[in-house]
Parts: sequence; C-alpha cells; structure tokens
Amino acid sequence: MIDANNNLDFIAITNNPSYAFDYDRAGIKYIMIDLEINDKHERQRGRNTLISNHDFTDINKVKGSLSNSELIVRINPYYPGSEDEINKAVNFGADWIMLPMAKSAHEVVEVSKLIDGKVKLILLAETSSIMFHIEDLVKDQYIDRVHIGLNDLSIDTGHKFLFSNMSSSIMKSVLDYLDRVSIPCGIGGVGKFDSGIMNSKEIIAMHAALNSDLVILSRTFFDQLDNESEDIIESIKEQIKIMRNHYIKIKNTESWEVVKDRFNNCLRLIKENN
Repeated sequence: MIDANNNLDFIAITNNPSYAFDYDRAGIKYIMIDLEINDKHERQRGRNTLISNHDFTDINKVKGSLSNSELIVRINPYYPGSEDEINKAVNFGADWIMLPMAKSAHEVVEVSKLIDGKVKLILLAETSSIMFHIEDLVKDQYIDRVHIGLNDLSIDTGHKFLFSNMSSSIMKSVLDYLDRVSIPCGIGGVGKFDSGIMNSKEIIAMHAALNSDLVILSRTFFDQLDNESEDIIESIKEQIKIMRNHYIKIKNTESWEVVKDRFNNCLRLIKENN
C-alpha cells in the first residue's frame, strides 16, 4: 500500500494576493508567479493557452499572503537577462525558480550557477532535446525537481493533442529514472475531477502510474469552481481530497500497462472525434 504522505500535490498560478491567500488555506502546496513571456506568443500561436501579465512586484505581494504554500517563480527561458531576472525573483521572495523551454544542458547549468543555491531550481522540461539530458543534469546536481510541460512538448514533438506524450515510452523512461534517484517530478496540468475532453480521472491515473507527484491546477479548474461554489476554499479542499483518493486507489490497484492502455484508448477516441 502507498504511504498516504507520498501523494499528489498541486500548483496554482496567480498574481492575486487574495486568491493566493485562499489557495494557501485550501492546502495547495505551491503558488506560481508566471513571468514567462519571451517568444511565447509566437510559439503557442493557435493554442488555447494563457499568456500571463505577471510582474516582479507581484512576487513580494503574493509571498506576504502565504503561510504554508511555497512560492515558485517561472522566469523566461535562458537569455542575457536571466541573471537580472533570477536576482530580482530571489530578492522579492521566491522559494523556487522554474526554468522553461531549455533546449540544452548548458542553459540549465548556467541558470543553476546563477541561482548559486539561493533557492531551488525546477526544470520545466518541455522540449524533446532536454528530456534526453535530464539524467546528466540530475547526476551533476543541477536541478532539484522536474516538471514536464505537455503543451510545448506536444508542439515540439508534432502532436496536436497536448496529452499525447503522457503515455510515451520516453515519458515512462524519464519518470522511472527520476523515481529511482528520488528526484520529484510532476507533469502538466489538470481541470476539475471527472471533467474535460481527456477526463481528468484518466490524467490523475497516469500521474499515479508514472509516479508523478505534482500537477498544475488549470484556469478551467478555477473557472468551474467559481461558477459552482460560493466557498472556494472548501471546494478546492474537496477536489484535492477526491483527486488524492483516486491517485492512491490507482497506485494500489492498477499496473502501468492497464492505466496506459486505458489512457491510449481514450486518446484514440478523442482523435477520432476531433
């Protein structure tokens, strides 16, 4: 049986201190300020994605509203301004820096050196090239956590549907390696339980089967709860409870092969109907 403490945690993206305060009280482990903007409009053109308008000054405001949650700041991909971004994020109160869109190990190493142990580094792995460098980066202790970004990864690998990579052999291989060396890893995002084109029950099942321990709560998740509930904190708590119970159930009862086959069948039906 899985240890109840070895469970699924969640990220909420917001620059609103009031929302962050509620999410902290609801038990969301990580709050994220999203500063990534460079090349993102062009890269994700035609995709139903959100380009945030967060600012460095939001970091301190949100940090002041947190009691338990840790603060992640997603910076821009490595570029000449990375040192300034990292220093500002650290000085304003980031607990973690998230590096997106790295294409080479060199970019990750340089960011790790700039951070210099002041905060922890999450590699947002969202290119096929960086997936093949993860083992070396872990061995040399450049990263503290990995999160696999399905949206840009699907673009990079030529898939129209962002969840197509989740059941791939490369995904399984990377997650198995990270599990063996005790580097925590999360994957993508998720909406409200038992909803979505790819049902979130199947997404959570894949997290369990892959030993992923972290997922981003999508804007759809919060939009649905806002429309359905007057008590957002209790609604989030209930959703977290339901998702974690499903996660534990899958871990205790179903193999990778069973979960993968069901997930791939769902993918096939989605592709046939879209």
